[in-house]
Amino acid sequence: MQEKITARNYQLDVMKLFFAVLVLISHSDTFLGEHTKFVIPQAAGAWAVFFFFIVSGMLMVHHYGKQPDRTVSPSKAASEFVTMRLKQLANPYWSALFLNFAVFRFLLFLRGETISLADSAQVIVQALFLSSTSLDHFLLNSPAWYISAMLIVMLPLYALLSRSKDFYLYIFAPLTAVFSYTWCFNQENHYFAFWQYYGLVSGGIVLAAMGLSFGAISWLIADRLRQYRGKRQRIAATTAEIVLYGLIFHVWTSTSGEGGRISLFGNAVAAGCGCSHIQ
Repeated sequence: MQEKITARNYQLDVMKLFFAVLVLISHSDTFLGEHTKFVIPQAAGAWAVFFFFIVSGMLMVHHYGKQPDRTVSPSKAASEFVTMRLKQLANPYWSALFLNFAVFRFLLFLRGETISLADSAQVIVQALFLSSTSLDHFLLNSPAWYISAMLIVMLPLYALLSRSKDFYLYIFAPLTAVFSYTWCFNQENHYFAFWQYYGLVSGGIVLAAMGLSFGAISWLIADRLRQYRGKRQRIAATTAEIVLYGLIFHVWTSTSGEGGRISLFGNAVAAGCGCSHIQ
């Protein structure tokens, strides 16, 4: 796809803001009282993060499609793309990390406790965006695992995309999405815990690979919808999007594995419908 984005996709921006708020809420359960009637949906944060993986995977493919120079080697193209993403995220990521560390140390000081030098050194690992690897066992700034996993997985996936776009979009991404999706829901809680290891990789890495692959599928859906811009097609796409998001919100209060299956797939398709409005 050789077209350029001439305007922001405000629809997608609103959804990203909404899911970001859900992530924030999901990490605020510590402040709930024991006798409160307010209940945070069990999987709200996890599904919201998965939505961000999908959007990242979709925008990764979109970025590749806009590149006029295809003579660059796949490895160089991948390193340049990931470096660009890292630069965009570095300042807010580092600011949040060191603020988190400073507050953590201050609270320990107030309690009269100390932190070992080895645990303190873990902040270096996280500063290098390696919190989704076995090098980080302390998880000081655990909500940032998403960024680490995303950048680590994007590097080989973008290289593969640059080497063979058709293979990545029509073979690798769909198979990776389906197999990892099946593996995910064969787990005890129908989801990967990002801090646990499944074989040689962390759950965060597996979720990133699954989400970015679903993102490629979402891009394909959006690309097909973009070819049919009639009023009826736009109404049908918008209706499907509303129904799918409504289904996701409805099953958030469900603790059944089936509810989780519907939600993850609905996220992928709904993200694609939303991106059909990119001009």
